[in-house]
Amino acid sequence: MPTEIRAIAADELRPLGEVLAVAFGEPTTDESFEDEASWAETDRMLGAVEDGRFVGAAGAYSFTMTVPGGAALPVAGVTWVGVLPTHRRRGVLTEMMRFQLDDVATRGEAVAVLNASEAAIYGRFGYGLASRMARVRLRTDGGLALVTPPTAKGRMRIVDAADALVLFPPVYDAMQRRRVGELSRPATWWTMWGRDRERWRDGATARFHAVHEADDGTVDGYVAWRIKEEWDDDGARSEVRISDLAAVDDEVDAALLAFLADVDLTASITQLSRPLDDPFPLRVADWRRYATTRVIDHLWLRVLDVPAALGARTYGAADEVVIEVTDPFRRAAGGRFRLEAAIDGGACRRVDPDDAAADITLDAPGLGSLYLGDVRPSQLAAAGRLRAADPDALDRADRVFATARPPFATMGF
Repeated sequence: MPTEIRAIAADELRPLGEVLAVAFGEPTTDESFEDEASWAETDRMLGAVEDGRFVGAAGAYSFTMTVPGGAALPVAGVTWVGVLPTHRRRGVLTEMMRFQLDDVATRGEAVAVLNASEAAIYGRFGYGLASRMARVRLRTDGGLALVTPPTAKGRMRIVDAADALVLFPPVYDAMQRRRVGELSRPATWWTMWGRDRERWRDGATARFHAVHEADDGTVDGYVAWRIKEEWDDDGARSEVRISDLAAVDDEVDAALLAFLADVDLTASITQLSRPLDDPFPLRVADWRRYATTRVIDHLWLRVLDVPAALGARTYGAADEVVIEVTDPFRRAAGGRFRLEAAIDGGACRRVDPDDAAADITLDAPGLGSLYLGDVRPSQLAAAGRLRAADPDALDRADRVFATARPPFATMGF
């Protein structure tokens, strides 16, 4: 039967959510639906309808994302994507993605981002892996010796859950502004997060909360954590599981980790989201105590408006690069573009192929991976995913797209 892709009505959110429950094998409860619905943007939710019933779903959140140079770029955070098992491999997902990208472009958002449930799905729709994060485990048994203790002045203070919802968001906002790739958190997200549901704990405790205060009383860092209790014949071997952590700079970040290292009756700290260039292990006297257990993909990025996206960020060198973007899924977004890069900004415009030869050529997923600085043009070229007119053009592109630090995002959606 024919399938229609359309926006949903406000009272159709629950039926749409039931599609995801089947697609992901996670039955919907009143509690889980309340959490998702509390920050869902119903006007951005789409359904694939067959014979009057939803067979597919897709949605988006409205975020801002910090891009190189510190600008806050409006982006669409793609979410709620799923198709019933009975309707896979029929083109339903492809048509939803096409409909959604049209809607994102109409809203004037130059970029869409997502967290992928499966890494192989979204490249065909023009998304490229744009940021990664490390899962880490830090052994703290016997005390954690640091070569360089944190220099952040002030004190740690335990706070309750209600105070955390007041004190945490401004710190996160400050951290977001300084970290390329990080996304905004709407107030509705914080409300949902504050519920601290039992199903989120994986056998650990409810959250504990603490803030770091500078000498003047300003809150400049926070951490929320759980304890996963474990005992053996030698005593307590419990684990501190970081639920959320943000700091205005690396010294406060280190102070938060040092604080957790002293939590009684625990032997390790684990965190699912540390940056790949984390400086903290360089402080640890015994390097082997800090272990990266896995590096995982996090943010996938799709550029819809090349001039707007490239014009929103700053660059590592002042130069001019002509970029050819191939975009089979959304041909109108591809083409040839002249980037006039500068340290303090950039300008980009579409050019006629007859008027300018391309310095580099890549596809839409490649541009998505390049955009925040997670990879260099030369890395894409070495992987066979970028062609350069000559070695000099590739070197210039590397210098132009260079960033001081790799992108990092903790916000999951």
